[in-house]
Amino acid sequence: MRKVFLSLMLVLMFAVVSFAVTEDELLKQTPVQLKAKVEEMLAAGIKSEDALNMVKNMFQYRVQTKYAAKVIDAVLEAKRQGLPVGPMVSKVNEGLAKNIETEKIYQALNKVKNRYTYAYHKIERLKVNQQVRAKLAKNIVDAMAAGMKKDHIDDVIEALEQRMEKVKENEDYAIEVTEMAKEMARHGVDSDEAKNVIENAMKHEFTAQEMKEMREAFMEQARMGEPEDIAEQMSENLEHGARGGDVGHDVDDVGGPGMSDSSSEGMGSANDGGHDDGGGHGEGHGGF
Repeated sequence: MRKVFLSLMLVLMFAVVSFAVTEDELLKQTPVQLKAKVEEMLAAGIKSEDALNMVKNMFQYRVQTKYAAKVIDAVLEAKRQGLPVGPMVSKVNEGLAKNIETEKIYQALNKVKNRYTYAYHKIERLKVNQQVRAKLAKNIVDAMAAGMKKDHIDDVIEALEQRMEKVKENEDYAIEVTEMAKEMARHGVDSDEAKNVIENAMKHEFTAQEMKEMREAFMEQARMGEPEDIAEQMSENLEHGARGGDVGHDVDDVGGPGMSDSSSEGMGSANDGGHDDGGGHGEGHGGF
């Protein structure tokens, strides 16, 4: 069994190595009709291994030239707009690997692009650095992909902008608010209910730390119960003055409202927004 496993690992390793392509190799493989566009892509700085393989994959899967050109144009436009091209490249590679119709891949690519365009537009007035801006945009895109509606995101970001003027740790605060939106959406909480919980927490002047505690409590409870019911309980707890992690629990079980949960024992931390605890809710970044 061990020999079989090692052999399989070696095959996979060689498969990965052979999949890589250099710029020169790619240009040699590029049809004449697309060479100018591929050169433009490389000149724009879009030449990560994933991006090079995206173009190679389109040739390998015999994507029609007109669609390959449209994909490259969309990625170039995103680059010019200052949007991250990585998620779009990944969506194309995913679609090709799944043998999705080319037209659907192109639609999915544009859906990702449009979501990032919207997200960056929504946060352009927030006074945060570039790295935080990228994190906020990704959280918003992830929340939308999982089912949160634009109207509700609009309301949350508007309330966030007003609240950030009054808090010191405003960058951390913005991250926690959007993390909460993303995780509630991933767990399948109704968009309107998620918005109400987040807005009520801001209305009650939660700190960034309390936002984090509330999110962690929600995620802990969501592993054992129905997320929608937990969100409704959170709304009720907020109205009764619960704060921080107490919002995610039955108030009677934690000693009454207003009691901080920052010292709770046994609370599993879910601070990393990059995981997928959401259980598969939503449609993914592009709708495959």
